[in-house]
Amino acid sequence: MIDEQDARIVIGYVKGPRGVRGEIRITSMTDIVGRFELGQTVYIDNQACKIISSRESNQKEVLLFLEGILDRSQVEDLSGKQVMADPYDSTFLPPDTYFHYDLIGLQVQSDEGVYLGEIIEVIETGANDVYVIHIPGHTDILIPAILSIVMEVNIPKNIMLVKLPEGLNTRK
Repeated sequence: MIDEQDARIVIGYVKGPRGVRGEIRITSMTDIVGRFELGQTVYIDNQACKIISSRESNQKEVLLFLEGILDRSQVEDLSGKQVMADPYDSTFLPPDTYFHYDLIGLQVQSDEGVYLGEIIEVIETGANDVYVIHIPGHTDILIPAILSIVMEVNIPKNIMLVKLPEGLNTRK
């Protein structure tokens, strides 16, 4: 069983206070829009904190007021702490969207039942991600993460099913 706390992901760090009323300066580490919006819940020191006010300070800094944090000294006690969130909040992730760490280690099979290897790396490109499929002693296969090739991703079963177009299997 996975510990709920261990399943959370880091979305930022507490930089420190701004002013004396408990406003918190956060360095954002997420590219998911809306993570720091009014009403969202974040976790600091394993404590759930509801966002009651949010505004961007600059591209990577967010200013927040959190429920229950009322003065500068409370924020100072949190300085340097991780700000975490539940990774699979359906508010943010569209269906069939996965974090890279979900995909690393998946066993990849072709639609013809041929075992191709496991995903050892996800390469981010401008157009789409590319999965590096590895079997020790063989040439790696690079598979673009597009719907016409990736037929199924089953995280609980640790399997990805792909339809390899002619020429994409470099092991033949």
